[in-house]
Amino acid sequence: MTTYPPNIAKLFEPRPRLKYLEHIDIAPKERSTPAVSGLSGYLAQLKSYDSEIQYTPTEGPIQKQQRERRERQRVQQAKVASDLARWNPSEDPQIQGDPFKTLFVGRLDYEVTELELQKKFAGFGPIERVRIVRDQRGKSRGYAFLIFNSEYDCRNAYKESNGMKINERELVTDIERGRTIKHWQPRRLGGGLGGRHYTKTRVWGGRTNTFGGPSGPRSVHQTRTAPRFGTRPAYSLRLGPTERRPYERQASNERPERDPRYGGKYGVYEKYKDVKTEAPYKYESRDSRDFRDRDARVPERREREPARDKKEDRTTRFDRSMY
Repeated sequence: MTTYPPNIAKLFEPRPRLKYLEHIDIAPKERSTPAVSGLSGYLAQLKSYDSEIQYTPTEGPIQKQQRERRERQRVQQAKVASDLARWNPSEDPQIQGDPFKTLFVGRLDYEVTELELQKKFAGFGPIERVRIVRDQRGKSRGYAFLIFNSEYDCRNAYKESNGMKINERELVTDIERGRTIKHWQPRRLGGGLGGRHYTKTRVWGGRTNTFGGPSGPRSVHQTRTAPRFGTRPAYSLRLGPTERRPYERQASNERPERDPRYGGKYGVYEKYKDVKTEAPYKYESRDSRDFRDRDARVPERREREPARDKKEDRTTRFDRSMY
């Protein structure tokens, strides 16, 4: 300090001490926290809280859809049960004629009339009555009943007319089961043989599939065929993989005798003997081969050239063969 002048030495003088301020908080040594008690005194309040305030969960879109589906199913089941209790085909005034002479026709076009239906089935025999079932508004429900004069004609129509088309729609025919089979129920009341079985349970490959899928082209398993065994289906949706059948080829002892013209040492092989080449290649080394004409596989058809010198330039030789 003594070496610097006073004006510079003043810069190196220590600063004054900071002003002392008392602590706002309590000193750590003097602190004391209150005693902590347990939660057993609040258990009674928790029980009363659950009884006073009820939790109502919100319903999501999926839950709402499922609830509405269940409600519709309950309404439909109640309606089917009430209709089934009132259903009695023996006392229905609309049902007439002998049940063994009555033919059921389903999957009708909704525009088909009684006259068109009678003309279509008149070839099986005289028809006494044709009735297309309609709703309260007079619209067709897609099925009808035909009463023939004889039971023989009805039986023939039942056997021959199944799959017949009217207005590009295939028909399904059946006997009248309401009055001929005990405890029979129509399809609208939970029974019947109709429908395309989209939602019925299917067993395939050891698994149970309850989803039938929408209408449309057949699935892959129905259209797949084994290429080596004709048109036999390889899979079945109801029974799973079908059992392998024996080959449809002729046995060796059942084959016809060979043509004597080709019955040489190798059998039918000699039939194509004149097509095959006698000797494809007979060169001893690669250097002596001629690759100018690759299509001529017979050596006699190639243009033979004298052997070139092995020391000849390979580039020049390649260009000469290309051109």
